[in-house]
Amino acid sequence: MSVVSAWIANFQLCRACGKPFEELYDLENDPMQWTNLIHSDLDRAEVAIAELKTHLPAFEAEEILKSQKDDSIKEMDHTIKTRRDLRSLK
Repeated sequence: MSVVSAWIANFQLCRACGKPFEELYDLENDPMQWTNLIHSDLDRAEVAIAELKTHLPAFEAEEILKSQKDDSIKEMDHTIKTRRDLRSLK
């Protein structure tokens, strides 16, 4: 499942693709996103949602299904991305 989000000032609007619900959070007063303003403060939420929806896509794109596992690849191509030396982590 993918999520589409838009931020303006201290508000974040989240919409889960394919789901009929949205979430709105006041990131300044609720940085851990515990209180969905749509359920707790609808008057305040409606103003923010109207503005934020202008920044979200008008329609959802079709989901791209994961391809089948390709057994022809036997080992990782290390030239694409170098390995991180975990010994350097503290």
